[in-house]
Amino acid sequence: MSEIRDPDNTSETNGGKKCVGRYVLEETIALRRNSTVFRALDPNLERDVALKLYHRRSTDTDENAKRVLNEGRALSRIDSPYVARCHSLEEIDGSLVLVNEWIEGASLDVAMQSNPMTYNQVLKVFTEICEGAASIHESGIIHRDIKPSNIIINQQGVPRIIDLGLAESESSRPSSEFRGTISYLAPEIFAGNVATEATDIFGLGGVLYYMLTGRAIYEGESPDSVLKLGHSCQITPSHEVDERSAHKLDSIAEMCLNERPEDRYSSVAELLSCLRSIRSNSRLLPTIGGVLLALLVG
Repeated sequence: MSEIRDPDNTSETNGGKKCVGRYVLEETIALRRNSTVFRALDPNLERDVALKLYHRRSTDTDENAKRVLNEGRALSRIDSPYVARCHSLEEIDGSLVLVNEWIEGASLDVAMQSNPMTYNQVLKVFTEICEGAASIHESGIIHRDIKPSNIIINQQGVPRIIDLGLAESESSRPSSEFRGTISYLAPEIFAGNVATEATDIFGLGGVLYYMLTGRAIYEGESPDSVLKLGHSCQITPSHEVDERSAHKLDSIAEMCLNERPEDRYSSVAELLSCLRSIRSNSRLLPTIGGVLLALLVG
């Protein structure tokens, strides 16, 4: 268990344990510029929650406070078995706290390192991830930061999309603030343009690319070299990274990762249609040396 680290927000102790309001902090999950995420216990309902405690300096303006409110509202509108649920957005001792469902499991990148998936599992899990993304878009929300570490594989093997911390409604104005994870960032965001559904489709392509190759779409020896690759959208095709990459899924990843948004799938619904067609026309070949091979027919 990670040591509980205090952000700049006021916290109290109860019985020797640190608390935020009624929530008992159990583990620090992530330390971020604007927030700290904890696993916490809700003693009233006797369940663990993912508690995102926003640092006061991150909500000290109307614009920043509105962004946090938008995140809570975005999550509350989404109803999907593949997206983490939002329990509540609360103000505690002058700080905003987003209380989300706690999902037992491991992030997709960690899960695949310890338990490589078969081809059929990759196809099934990626289809479910896309179904979750479709539900997000149906709620009028752009996730903006879809990547392997923002997908938790729960104990039943079901993927759940988490962390809508950068989420924005489709009507949001372009922001000059550079936000997102550079190893999976769409080229239009590097260029300072507004995020759209196509931006999330690029992120989904990055997730599939990782599932096929075990690599991020941009990898370099330094942050500057990664930025250079991102700005120029230099992505090594997945079949060149791993020649055993399933060719139809490789083609889907390439379509998602097109540099121009208009050259990608027009929607996640269209992407899902292609995936379902592949699932209905695929059969698995034996695995060789723990590495999967697939033959797609039809």
